[in-house]
Amino acid sequence: MLADLLNVPSSPTDWQVWGNSHAIEHQNIIQAIQAKKGVALQQYQLYPIDPEAPADFLERNQHAHSDANSTLGLNSSDLQDLDFADHAQLVAWVASHHLEHYSINNALGI
Repeated sequence: MLADLLNVPSSPTDWQVWGNSHAIEHQNIIQAIQAKKGVALQQYQLYPIDPEAPADFLERNQHAHSDANSTLGLNSSDLQDLDFADHAQLVAWVASHHLEHYSINNALGI
């Protein structure tokens, strides 16, 4: 699932695949933190991504990342500032977002 987060979505189908993989990634992170740290993190609604309200997704995603990073003592990036219509921003965001997931997974050994 982590590798799917490197794909830059360009169609509604791409967003569905990316969004589903992303939600599964967060479920895995929450379960691993519970098992390894004994901390129960809130599970935010991250899928499906509503194309009419991308700011809602970005806010919930930021909270999910901040919660996990804080629990693990990792730095968190600003993943809330994104114009979905700007392809260059989206490419940079996907890379930064994937790196955070990679770092969280690495810290958890998953």
